[in-house]
Amino acid sequence: MKPVVAPKVIIIDLDGTLMDTAPDLAAATIATMADMQRSVPTIDQVRGWIGAGVDRLLHRALTSLMEGEASAKDMQAAGAFFIGHYNRMNGLETVLYPGVLEALEWWHREGIPMACVTNKPERYTLPLLEQFGLGKYFKVVFSGDSLPTKKPDPQPLLRAAEELGVEVSSCLMIGDSAADVSAALNACMPVAYVSYGYNQGRNLQELGEALEVGSFMDLESLWRQPPGCAEARALHG
Repeated sequence: MKPVVAPKVIIIDLDGTLMDTAPDLAAATIATMADMQRSVPTIDQVRGWIGAGVDRLLHRALTSLMEGEASAKDMQAAGAFFIGHYNRMNGLETVLYPGVLEALEWWHREGIPMACVTNKPERYTLPLLEQFGLGKYFKVVFSGDSLPTKKPDPQPLLRAAEELGVEVSSCLMIGDSAADVSAALNACMPVAYVSYGYNQGRNLQELGEALEVGSFMDLESLWRQPPGCAEARALHG
């Protein structure tokens, strides 16, 4: 087996990968359902609904179904309530996951370009990155409303690679959910996913070749030393 070449670019998801944003998303969702006099979910329920953008979160909250579809009228009302609540709550209880800042700083010092590609709307993405001092690390940021499509569509990842001037095969996508892994696989991009985050209890290995890691710091071995065969298979098939 040929040695694995260290990725030239890293593309990273936000919710459930860089940050635990669930407490703020849950608070806004719970307040929204209360405003609409609907069944109020628990924080754990909302955690299980995160991962495909705000619209999908609200569909799930309104129907209590993962693939539920609420009426347009309900979605319009819920969206207005949610925006009001989340504008106030975004970042209040959010925290970075262990190892994130250390890994970003290390990659930055090594001169490895990074992009953030998230399904979170830009109005929430950019303030969070700045609040936690992460904006300086990302040369490209694509939010859920930056482009016509979002993950699991591969286009945001393909555009990020294009913006950074590298081939898709030279990138590494890091995420936490089926949307992240599917987007990378659809783009033919090497992908790793964190064992924490919001994956709705799915076994992401079932989606295809992907590397599971417990922390961003686990990935440093790709640059510091030759990876083992399991990592090579996961990253390059």
